[in-house]
Amino acid sequence: MKFDKFSPVTGNDLTIVQGQSRYGVDCQDSTIDIYDLTTDKYWQDNPFPGNQLVFFNFQTGQKFEPMSRKENQFFFSVIYQNGYFYFLHAQLDQDQLTEL
Repeated sequence: MKFDKFSPVTGNDLTIVQGQSRYGVDCQDSTIDIYDLTTDKYWQDNPFPGNQLVFFNFQTGQKFEPMSRKENQFFFSVIYQNGYFYFLHAQLDQDQLTEL
């Protein structure tokens, strides 16, 4: 078995995106869940630094970052269906949850 090196190497914790096998995803800095972000007193009083959605192509080793990190934004639950990636995006300072 041959292993291709990711470019650049980042040490991300990858999860295969449901619905396909070519891409992995990591929601960087998402060690906390959405429930804690909306109920924990600390996060109600302090801004969340935001996490970043990062896709990895297992065939080419390339990394893709479709959106930059932004304070109080949170990405999670990535799936692939009918040729498109879908994920949830929470904008915590606006009490907004969007499916993209």
